[in-house]
Amino acid sequence: MTSPPHTPRTRSPSPDFLTSLLFPPSPTSRTASDGLQYGPVAVRSAPRSGAAQTKLANMVFNAGLVAAELIERGGWELGGERVLELGAGTGLPSLLASALTDTPKSILITDYPDETILDTLKLNVSRNASVARLPVKVEGLEWGTDASKLLEAHGPFTTLITSDLLWYLDGHSALLSSLLALLHRSPSARILLTAGDYTPVQGIDSFFASAAQAGLEYRVVQLEDEWLGEMGVVFTGEREQDVAEQEAGLTQDMRDLLSIRKRKVWAWELRWGENVVGRREVIGEGWKGA
Repeated sequence: MTSPPHTPRTRSPSPDFLTSLLFPPSPTSRTASDGLQYGPVAVRSAPRSGAAQTKLANMVFNAGLVAAELIERGGWELGGERVLELGAGTGLPSLLASALTDTPKSILITDYPDETILDTLKLNVSRNASVARLPVKVEGLEWGTDASKLLEAHGPFTTLITSDLLWYLDGHSALLSSLLALLHRSPSARILLTAGDYTPVQGIDSFFASAAQAGLEYRVVQLEDEWLGEMGVVFTGEREQDVAEQEAGLTQDMRDLLSIRKRKVWAWELRWGENVVGRREVIGEGWKGA
């Protein structure tokens, strides 16, 4: 078996799962359903009840913020790609991609087919329609189920985005099944994956071992310790202070906090191995697996 795929950055695991995955550590009594402003994009989390709570779709994750930062600064280039996001929650990475100059060819945001979860996603898409440079669509998707109708209506998908989906170990088989079914079989197609450092390393290793057996190869994305995004990031509410923070852009205090949160995230890219798509002209460094 190949060496463990988790990033070699040295740090201690977060001791409290729910506390560490929720961004930010609340300085006030705000709940997880408060909003987030990232540059031109504003999102809100689903209400803390029902499937939204059991599926943790009512939270903004550190891993989703780091995915957005990578997209903002071009670490993950999505221009011209046909993008699908799985388990999207607020849909922040996809919505930010829709607002950038180098836009994807298409974007489909998916999550568990629950009315509250999907209504929240649709509301986020609607509130950002004025800054989006292309139509963004929303569909329900239960991992492991037949995706043929979704592919027929919206595919093929050349880039899949998954943020903080590996913590649910019992869902790995269904998640991988959907990834394999949805990812276009071409050399350039890829999966962009982030996870919080509370995700059990043994589970991560098991997931990547299964992915390799299924024909995927992967590499670690080396994340810097510091937040490199330049867009303003702030939680939004109804206080006058929130408006002032948004107008000020990215404050140093927020950059420092985002840097702390970024150090709690791992990232990878996955793609089809040569045994699936044939020999590559350029292999690249650091790829393991199939």
